[in-house]
Amino acid sequence: VPKTIDNDVPMMDQTFGFDTACTEALKAVESAYIEAISNANCIGLVKLMGRHCGHITMNATLAANCVDICLLPEMDINLEKVLEHTVHLLQTQNYAIIVVAEGCGDTLTDAPVEDVGLWLQEAIYKHCKSVQLPCSVRYVDPTYMVRAVPANASDSIYCSVLAHTAVHGAMAGYTGFATTKVDERYVYMPMHVLTNAGTRRVDTKGPWMERLVATTMQPNLAVDGIMMATPLNPNKAPRYASKSRKCNTLVTENDEIRTPNTTLMLVNGFGETTTSRPLRRSDLINEADQVRALPCFHLSQRFGLQKIPSSLRGKDGSGKVFMDDASFSTQAMVVDASGRKGMAYYKMTRAGAREMLHFDPCDPAACALIVSCGGICPGLNSVIREVVNTLWQYGVRKIWGVRGGYKGVMEPHNWLKLTPEVVNEIHMKGGTMLISDRGNPPHLEMAKVLQKHNVKQYFVLGG
Repeated sequence: VPKTIDNDVPMMDQTFGFDTACTEALKAVESAYIEAISNANCIGLVKLMGRHCGHITMNATLAANCVDICLLPEMDINLEKVLEHTVHLLQTQNYAIIVVAEGCGDTLTDAPVEDVGLWLQEAIYKHCKSVQLPCSVRYVDPTYMVRAVPANASDSIYCSVLAHTAVHGAMAGYTGFATTKVDERYVYMPMHVLTNAGTRRVDTKGPWMERLVATTMQPNLAVDGIMMATPLNPNKAPRYASKSRKCNTLVTENDEIRTPNTTLMLVNGFGETTTSRPLRRSDLINEADQVRALPCFHLSQRFGLQKIPSSLRGKDGSGKVFMDDASFSTQAMVVDASGRKGMAYYKMTRAGAREMLHFDPCDPAACALIVSCGGICPGLNSVIREVVNTLWQYGVRKIWGVRGGYKGVMEPHNWLKLTPEVVNEIHMKGGTMLISDRGNPPHLEMAKVLQKHNVKQYFVLGG
């Protein structure tokens, strides 16, 4: 189950805990705002988590709607322009709100600084003194507060579904996969795809950056920016002519690939069908675009097909809805006339319970193992709780929790026996009941320990 507070895992809609972290970060920004507007010539300065990417900082800024300057690690920043604009804000509105990501210490200065917030606070004081402008800075650093709280309502639901689908996939025999949400659908993605895809960062030329600048009204603060450090004037902002895209309704049958037995119905604003015709390829995807399948490895490919009826079948009499091997989901496709080169869209296995299992949940010799790795984030305990509860529903009775991250895998005598009673209320607390840690023992040695203790389902929360 992928985990990172920075939300920098590519392809996923977002990682669990990110929504909660943004909510807590917003509280810090709002506190700084109240301090700034309640004191003369006051600057509210907030430092938020984000060493290599600024998703938390950007989202907290957009949610607050009161920030004047937002600085992200992805931005090319000229410190003089930041200080000049800060002075302008103090002179025109008597306060300023600045939100900076911790990773900006590598872009604001020639030499990296330990705490960019404190460093920027000192730089502001020095600059204001040089222009003989009295000011005060209220510095807020909620770094560990945003990740040490329990999951909020949205993340709690998200964590539960991720945990459920992880157990369903493991019991069905999939391995080496991550359970994720892509374009609002839960899917199984091969782990190597995520690990090789790099890090998702804020696109400084993308629409979210445009929304950020539209919210803060900050000038171009780049080193080589052509705009000086003066505030944007919405009345003088450049206007761009939009290119209209004409719908090609004259395509002949020979020019277009059709999808058999599929119809496209065009409906007007009153819900009335105006046109009905066969669906064309160009209705779904641009020319030269590709759809690539990302199948997950199934243990039947190595150990043969095991057709064990699911123990979830008919327990509640409601008729469990199962996914089959042909259930898949494709990324949302974009059809436009931008002239872009061909894009690749990925077809992934739908997440969910299967009617036939690979593992016998009642095998008395088998067990399941759960480990959390890396830093903490909101929702870890929620995931642990729901993994245990779902395994228990299948009939698995030997469930162990590893203390100390991957290092703890090598210490079976310290494993913690987990039951629904043990994990019943842990979701109400922040952090993780399984002590997390960083560092990786040799993978082969960990595999030998798992084999020795007959671990059949191995759940890793983090990376």
